[in-house]
Amino acid sequence: MLKKRDQPSIYNNKVMLTRKAYNLLLVHKMEDKCGGGKKMAYKYSKGWFILKLKEWGITHHPVKRNKLELNKTYELRNLYNELCKSRGRDK
Repeated sequence: MLKKRDQPSIYNNKVMLTRKAYNLLLVHKMEDKCGGGKKMAYKYSKGWFILKLKEWGITHHPVKRNKLELNKTYELRNLYNELCKSRGRDK
């Protein structure tokens, strides 16, 4: 027996969808409208440094060996600056 949320109840483009599938469809449509689900953060905030470091494939602090999210902003900024200098990239 299907649960109430999984029972077909919504029609979209003449295709019967379950409520769960319809909600997933709405989420994907919203992500497409909002830029493909890109994560955003204020420039030079803690979240911005984490996103930039993860783009480079760094998920843990190289010395402390803990997740980036557990570090203070100034530690992430210093790590980012060191990597920029070593890789020869501009900020």
